Amino acid sequence: MSDYDNAIFRLATAQKAEPEDYTGEDGLLYCGSCRQPKEAYFAEGKTLFGRDRHPKECDCQRK
Repeated sequence: MSDYDNAIFRLATAQKAEPEDYTGEDGLLYCGSCRQPKEAYFAEGKTLFGRDRHPKECDCQRK
């Protein structure tokens, strides 16, 4: 994968962690306000570019 592809992938999958956010027991990033996950694992244990999770909107981000 080229440096350009790596940069695009990092931007697309970057998850902004706020100071109150935390990592749950399952290894996912959770919102400190609404307590909903900001990440989700890919189905069936699949990976994409070596990552096993993708960004997900919490309730706060949907508003």
